[in-house]
Amino acid sequence: MTLKEYWQKNKRGLLLLIGILGTVIASFGLWELLIEFDQIDRDYELPLLDQVDMWAWFLIIIGAIIAIGGFLYYHDLNKRYKKFVELMDTDSKAAFVRNLPEIEECAIDLGPEYETQVIDKRKKLKVKTR
Repeated sequence: MTLKEYWQKNKRGLLLLIGILGTVIASFGLWELLIEFDQIDRDYELPLLDQVDMWAWFLIIIGAIIAIGGFLYYHDLNKRYKKFVELMDTDSKAAFVRNLPEIEECAIDLGPEYETQVIDKRKKLKVKTR
C-alpha cells in the first residue's frame, strides 16, 4: 500500500491526529513561554523542553497553524461525509439522479471506497452512466 492510498483510506483519522499534534506542539511552546516569563515555577519545567527556550514563540505559531489547518480540514471532510451519507440514503431513483453531481463530488473528495459506493448504488438503481 502506497502512502497516497493510505492517506486516502485514513484521511479523517489522520487529519484529526494532525490537529491534535498541532495543539500539543503549541501547548509545549506556551508552557515553555510561561516558564520563561516566570508565570510558572521552574520546578515544573518538562525535561524535553529544556532546550526550547526562545524557540517557544516559533512552537506556538507553528503549532497553532498546524492545529487550525488540521481541525478545519477535518471539519470540512466530516461535513462532506455527512452530506454524502445523507444524499446516498435514498431509494428513489429520481432523487439519486437529481443529486448525482453533488454525490460524485463528495465521493471524489472522500476517496476511492466512496466512489465504489456510488458505482454500486448506480447499478442497484439502474442509472445509466455518461
